[in-house]
Amino acid sequence: MGHMRIPQKSEVRHVSGNIRDLESQLKQIIGSEKTDEKRIRRAVDNHTEASAMEILNRTDVEELNRSGERIRVNALRREGYTNIGRLVGTSYSKLEGLEGIGEQSASLIRRKVKQMYKELKEQVLLRIRTDNPEKEDRELVQALYIYLHSKDVRSEADKLYRAYHEQIRQDLKQAAVLEGSLRRLFAGRERKEEAAQAYEALRQLDTKAYRKQVMSLVQQHRSVNRTVSDICMEAFRRNAALYYAALSSFDDRPVKIDHYGLSDKLIESIDAVELSDRHLKAVLRPYQTFGVKYILHQKKVMLGDEMGLGKTVEAIAVMTNLAAEGMSRFLVVCPASVIVNWEREIRKFSDLEPRLIRGYDARGLQEWLAEGGAGITTYETIVRMSLPPEVRLDVLVADEAHYVKNPSTLRTAAMRRLTMQADRILFMTGTPLENRVEEMSLLVGMLSHSTGEELSRYDSISSAPKYRRILAPVYLRRRREDVLNELPEKEEIENWVEMTEEDQQHYRAALRADRFMDLRRVSWQTEDPEQSAKAMRLLEICEEAHVNGYKVIVFSFFRDTLDAVSRLLGDLAAEQITGSVSSEKRQEIIDRFTLTDNHCVLPAQVIAGGTGLNIQAANIVVFCEPQLKPSVENQAVSRVYRMGQTQKVIIHRLLCVHTIDERIMDLLTDKQELFDRFADDSLIGTESLKMTESAWIKQAADEERKRWGEEKEPL
Repeated sequence: MGHMRIPQKSEVRHVSGNIRDLESQLKQIIGSEKTDEKRIRRAVDNHTEASAMEILNRTDVEELNRSGERIRVNALRREGYTNIGRLVGTSYSKLEGLEGIGEQSASLIRRKVKQMYKELKEQVLLRIRTDNPEKEDRELVQALYIYLHSKDVRSEADKLYRAYHEQIRQDLKQAAVLEGSLRRLFAGRERKEEAAQAYEALRQLDTKAYRKQVMSLVQQHRSVNRTVSDICMEAFRRNAALYYAALSSFDDRPVKIDHYGLSDKLIESIDAVELSDRHLKAVLRPYQTFGVKYILHQKKVMLGDEMGLGKTVEAIAVMTNLAAEGMSRFLVVCPASVIVNWEREIRKFSDLEPRLIRGYDARGLQEWLAEGGAGITTYETIVRMSLPPEVRLDVLVADEAHYVKNPSTLRTAAMRRLTMQADRILFMTGTPLENRVEEMSLLVGMLSHSTGEELSRYDSISSAPKYRRILAPVYLRRRREDVLNELPEKEEIENWVEMTEEDQQHYRAALRADRFMDLRRVSWQTEDPEQSAKAMRLLEICEEAHVNGYKVIVFSFFRDTLDAVSRLLGDLAAEQITGSVSSEKRQEIIDRFTLTDNHCVLPAQVIAGGTGLNIQAANIVVFCEPQLKPSVENQAVSRVYRMGQTQKVIIHRLLCVHTIDERIMDLLTDKQELFDRFADDSLIGTESLKMTESAWIKQAADEERKRWGEEKEPL
């Protein structure tokens, strides 16, 4: 067997240098995270400073005297200092030199301006403007884009470095024998051949797959860092929720957190829970992180966060954390309309395997039982589904848990059976449970029998504080305004119109026939849209939105109203979402609506489009008629006004004066006041809602006939 060729010094130095350079470039990519984080923090500071200055530039200098000081602000005005912003950065000597401003006043002005500027920087909301972004908006979005899109590149670079570094280190050490003249001279033949083998291994890395992999990652990283701000802004508009979630980790300003009635001792225990992101692809916000820890720590709970706050991601994070501990039996029960959405979200935000279990498809159940993963099924399916008694669920998730608040239904009985086989239970509902304490007691009783029993003894608003304390260990509810400071404004507009003559004819006929649902369809029963007051107003809203490039979602309870809307809008209207449209089809319609510029209006039945769907592409919401419960409208609005929305949301209500619309709006106002006092404090509606819906309908219809002077037609 022949001796191995010993390479020249120049060859060894060349190859070793190349390999060291490749490793150095990998380490630069891996270490770029700190650079990216510094860039974000600098951009956050610039953004908050600019936002604070924007407010100060609109603040009159008279505000300097808000606490009773006697600063001569007229002297400042004479010198052009009309607002506080002009005073920021103005030196003491400059102020002291102004006519009418002495040493004491100059010192006081400087101190107060600094304090106002400091307070504003701590208080201003980090809202990124997308319509007309300023320099600070673009810089912040670009910094976030680079940070987020470099993550995968850094991860791959780290894997590559770890896979090769130890062997490269050894080979470089051995090959170094051949780099220096003296070392070559005194090295024996065997050592030289070992060095030659090490050199050859390095040369292979330098000329083959390793170099290609490194240079590909370098190119990807450079490409991300050179992304122009317009592309970054467009990426932000498409997925603002991801950017704001990342941003929350870099906002170091003090935050006041309400832990919703939990004791300090319990909060400390919950905060001590350690989370794993091994199987999770989402970035959690601080309030979501606390929610996940709360669920894992308490084991059997109800998450009542308002819609749009990312309850689904929190549930997925619970599953991924359990998966990191070696567990694999997860079951999600949800309405049929969102089963596809759950499948998509699990794939998007985790590396768990979602498995659909639907209807009479026994195969899906058997596959899940055999292989584990995230099983997803419906409330209808669990009625017919029976798990082997030895099967234990690592976590049972019930989405829209208010579906099982009625103890007499089969699905409630089926859910109760499943809870008996679950080690952990997560009930999820973004809907304030409205009617009776008994309903909450039933749901909580499935989580904790003793707590459910205790709750059942409280049934009035006077007991609300005690009720909240009892609920806190099993029921966590957060509101949008408490945790999503970046959400843009929401404007609600009541569009009151007068009925046309044809509208009135149909309305009177409905009164005489005692058809309450036809009364609710007021102004939507005309054959000719031009004879409908509401239709004409809707057309104006949608055409204006189309001109401005905005998208609209039009909600109605009634299918025939949506048909009229589609006929009225023609090519502006997308395909309808109704109760008869399958979950797969609904998602296809929303995807097309989101991506297309042609159909800017999405007609949707409020009971179908108000549950489990995300439609942030729209920023204008129109209700064709008022709904009978605040929660129905709130659900629908939350499909649009939710985490990830980047534009101001405008809500239009189409209403006819002197009709049942007025009475329903009065009813909604009364109910909403009660719900705001009770349900949004993590509590439940009470005996104050004793009047049944049917009784109210009868009374309202009788009052309407009396107002219009119409008699009910004899049967």
